[in-house]
Order: sequence, then structure tokens, then C-alpha cells
Amino acid sequence: MKAELLLTVALLSLSGMGAAQAQIANPPLSAPPVAVEGLGGPYPVVMEMDPSLADHTIYRPADMAAVGHPLPLVAHGAGACLNVGNMTPQFLGELASYGYLVVTGGPIIEGADAPMTPGTPGGLDRFAQNRTAQLLETIDWAVAQNDVTGGRFEGRIAADKIAVIGHSCGGLQAIAAADDPRVTTAIIGNSGIIRTPPADDTRTGRSYRPAGVDDLKRIHTPILYVSGGPTDQAQPNAILDFQAIEGVPVFHADIGTGHGGTYREPRGGDYAGVMKDWLNWQLLGGTAASRTFVGADCRLCTDDRWTVERKNID
Repeated sequence: MKAELLLTVALLSLSGMGAAQAQIANPPLSAPPVAVEGLGGPYPVVMEMDPSLADHTIYRPADMAAVGHPLPLVAHGAGACLNVGNMTPQFLGELASYGYLVVTGGPIIEGADAPMTPGTPGGLDRFAQNRTAQLLETIDWAVAQNDVTGGRFEGRIAADKIAVIGHSCGGLQAIAAADDPRVTTAIIGNSGIIRTPPADDTRTGRSYRPAGVDDLKRIHTPILYVSGGPTDQAQPNAILDFQAIEGVPVFHADIGTGHGGTYREPRGGDYAGVMKDWLNWQLLGGTAASRTFVGADCRLCTDDRWTVERKNID
């Protein structure tokens, strides 16, 4: 109960819900490609906004043809369900640099990738809330764009290889979106179902708790949880989710980062490395990537920094 209350308070404080907000006025509807520097994958990456997908930011290989195969899609929900597309460009760009089309909810906003905390001038409170529906809008858009004759994404998107991922509140959005039959896999970072809201909470709906326990029953794909150790207030929820999910491969990787993870570190830190391997295994069938998770001597199993649990995975 205490951990769930702390998580709820964290989600609410980050999103600015219940308080007056001075949000960004007239966010951009489009933005030209800008290079994301210093990434680890084989493909240079650009970040952009496309007017055909309002209120989203795209990370993709600068030369999509160079990848040599259609790009699997990664639909992302940001921490605190913030509607901003460039909060963690190193993390999202790192995934894209391995040949993925990564799309997150929200526009590109100047300075959004700078260190911020709730309540500081020009901090997190200026950002609007995004919606679970934006992950599904991303999937709809990608499937449609892949078939647009003469369009720049024609034939470039692997519409049958789709991941939904998210951090904290965005992880709950990913859980909610994961029941879409088009989804191939899900990755949940520093998140898990909030089973007991605060006793004095009178709100209804799924705005700050986008997913519930019933959503776990609808998980139909392999799913990875990554938690930040005992100081991550969402860790207990991830453990309960792991125990509750049945009938699909589930892997829970836990490392002592706290709730913030490593999303803002260069190349997205350890989280990006693990999540990239999961994507390469689940969406591209990568044998080398699978060794991070499979076998008694899997890479995470033998790395003392990580605590792992898994089921329906050999």
C-alpha cells in the first residue's frame, strides 16, 4: 500500500494534475529532421515531427533504405504521461539507431531534455498530459503510411512487428495498449499496475491510472519489465504484475537505478541496452540478442548488478 501510494503521488506530481498549469502555448505541428548525436547503433538517427501525425515525435534512421529491411515500430509512452516528444532523446534515439521507427506522444519542445523537477519554473508542470490513445494512433498511422503510394514511408515499416513501451505512467499506457492485436511485444519500464489508489482520491477514469489489473489478463505477447530496485516505488507493482500475467513469456529485470531509470544517460544507459536486445529478439529474431534473456547463463542472469525473474522463457 505504501509503495503504491508513493507511486501515485509521484505520477500526480510529475504530471501536474490537480494544480494550475502554465502549459506550452501553440506547440509546433511539424519540425524538420534534426540529428540525434552520440548514439551506439549502426544507423545515424534524426528526430522530427510529421504533419501527418499531429502531436507526436518520430525518431528514425536518417537513411531508412540503408537498414535493408522494413523498420519495426516502437510506440512509446513518456514518464508521467507527459505530452512531450524530446524528453529522452538519447534513449529513444538509441533504439532507433538499431533500425527501428520509434514514435512517442507529444511535440518537440525547446529545452525539454534539460534536467527538470516538479515545481521548478519552466519545469515539468508546463507540459500537457498525453493519452493512451496516442500509442494506438501511432500504430494506425504507421500501418497507413506504409501503404501510401509514393510516400516516404511506403514499404519502409514492418507493420507486423510492433512494440509498445513506456516509462512509469507511460508504462501503464503501454500495458493498456498491449491488448491491441497488432502488438507483437511490450516493454514496461519502472511501472506496474497501481492496485490501491489513495483513500481520499475521488477521481474516476483512466487518466492518471491508464491501466488496471484486468488489462494484465489481456496481455497476449511476450512482455519485459525493467525496474529500478528497492528505491523504485513502482518495483513492487512490477513484481505483482509478473506474478499475475499468465500464458506468455514474461521477464522482469531489476537494477538499482531508482524510479528514474537511465533514460537520460548517454545512449539511454543500461535500460536502452536491455530493451534494445529485447526488441532485437522479439521483433527481429536475433539469436545473439536472445542470449540476454534465455538460458541459465543468460547475460542478465550472470550480471551481478541485475536481479531477474522469468517465466515461460527457457
